Amino acid sequence: MATAGTSPMDTIEAIFQADEKTSEALVLVLESLREMQEEGNEKSLSCASAIIWIASRDEAWRIPIGDSGILNFFQSLIPTSSEPTLTLNSLKIVGNVCAEKDTNRKRVIEHPLSVAPVIAAINDPETRVIAAVVLANICTDYEPSQLAAIEKDACQTIFSVLSDHDFDDDLDHFLRILELLLSHDTGKAVTPESALETLLEYLETGDEGFDNTLSLVSILSSLLTIQRFQKLTLTKSDDGALMFPRILDLVEKTYQVTVDAEREAKDKSLIAYARNQLVEAVGEIATDTEFLEVNPLGGKVMERVSKWLQVQAGKEELAVAACLVYGNVGRSDGVCIQLVETGVHKPLLQVVEDIAGKFEESARKAREKKTEGEGEDDTQVEQQLPTGAMSVGIIHAAVGVLKNLAIPSENKKLLVDAGAFKAIRRMLEMEGVGVGQVWYSAVSLGRLLIVNNAENSQLLISAPSSSKTLLNLFLKRYTEVEELPVKTEISRTIAGILRVIYSDEQPNQILLDALLSHDENVEKTLWDMVKQEKYPVVSSEGWFALAMLAREPKGAARVVEKLEEELVRKTLEEGQGKDRDNVGVLVVELRKNSEVKRETTDELMRVFFKLQGIVF
Repeated sequence: MATAGTSPMDTIEAIFQADEKTSEALVLVLESLREMQEEGNEKSLSCASAIIWIASRDEAWRIPIGDSGILNFFQSLIPTSSEPTLTLNSLKIVGNVCAEKDTNRKRVIEHPLSVAPVIAAINDPETRVIAAVVLANICTDYEPSQLAAIEKDACQTIFSVLSDHDFDDDLDHFLRILELLLSHDTGKAVTPESALETLLEYLETGDEGFDNTLSLVSILSSLLTIQRFQKLTLTKSDDGALMFPRILDLVEKTYQVTVDAEREAKDKSLIAYARNQLVEAVGEIATDTEFLEVNPLGGKVMERVSKWLQVQAGKEELAVAACLVYGNVGRSDGVCIQLVETGVHKPLLQVVEDIAGKFEESARKAREKKTEGEGEDDTQVEQQLPTGAMSVGIIHAAVGVLKNLAIPSENKKLLVDAGAFKAIRRMLEMEGVGVGQVWYSAVSLGRLLIVNNAENSQLLISAPSSSKTLLNLFLKRYTEVEELPVKTEISRTIAGILRVIYSDEQPNQILLDALLSHDENVEKTLWDMVKQEKYPVVSSEGWFALAMLAREPKGAARVVEKLEEELVRKTLEEGQGKDRDNVGVLVVELRKNSEVKRETTDELMRVFFKLQGIVF
């Protein structure tokens, strides 16, 4: 309602130019807007909306515009206005008022129309860009709005618009919205399957610019975390081409993305992150049970993947991707045997050798640089290793595949003959940041290779020429590491060797002598197994191994030297099932095969027999 002699537009403009920016000051504005609406005067509404749109740019007006009801008024006009300018201004007002204002975002989604009018406007070529900006403002950093947009079919709408061959607007805001919405499982769940083809087509044109390419890759990777879309990559597109090779193309193409010279380091970091998301997706796709049916081991796709095992400087992620594929397809004995028959273990072992060599070279240069007196402490030098984190990642991925291949008994000797123990030695000789994970991978692989295999066990504990045995290196690292998983794997390796030694009625004396030629850390690792409480299964394995080692006088003498009397007693009295039985066997064997600590072993024997109801 305008004052006498003043037009409604003058009144509205004067109110928004005043110093007082409160919702009370806007009461007259809302009344005037409603009068115009009742009169059906869209032309006047359009003029008024222009004033309010400009005012809404001022952050100080945003909450008052929401509190006064003006926000919801224009929200209601979006789907009903027949005046294009009014529709656009209404969208702009909603977008501006919601920018970084959760209170107003809440008002929008709690209105009966919610975000539906904004999403509908995305379908209109005349309003879609502005509508996308508005929806992004409503949804950014506000999860309730994101969920509301998903519920109102925003994902389907945006992908429908992007798939229109007449669409020629900038992708920016549309992609920003998708990134927000597809961070939710509900967003991925409602996304149409055609989205995959749409994204690939945009990425394959190669002219979307750095930021949009990054967003497209991120969105594609997000969808590929869902099994429904993973399965789609194993089907043919409309032109008969398989989608999975196109994903591989895309991984390679990320190395060709042009970065801004002024922000090169940051851009390269961003594209590397996006590439790693794709690499993970490639690995996940390979977990599908139909993967090898579509991409057989002798086929073109797997041949291409195998070539990625040849590590290329600056493109190391390709090797990681190849390892993930082989690791995920090699989850059955049959496939693992077939993989070794095709010789895939050889390039994998070469990867370990080469990358370990590069890591050592980098470490050497860093140490030399420090020695030259540049004043850097050890931590600074280690952090500067150019291949540090990447080296560890590649080795971890390669050994992951080798561990799968080492499980079938048919493969164990073939892997060792091809140089597996040499590769393990190289890994255990690495020193620097992050090598704990490499050591864990190395000893895990070593343990798998000796399981039920006397020949490999012999090689692990016997010294080639004048050098120390590989087990010596295991035990050296055992004394140096703090990480329990590494220690546990080394202990389990020794337990595994003992199982091989005592796999027949008579122990393998050659293996036993070779094992006992190593220092006291052999038995220490076994006692540590039973002392740790984190892994009950490992503790049980340790008791069994100690009982086996005590079966011969030489072994019993070593075990009794480090006898944990109280732990043995407690396990006898409170232990369950096999643990108690194995401890009982251990006590009996110690009593029979060693004269050392006879009083202690006699007392433990009495405890054991008493629990059995036998007088000792």
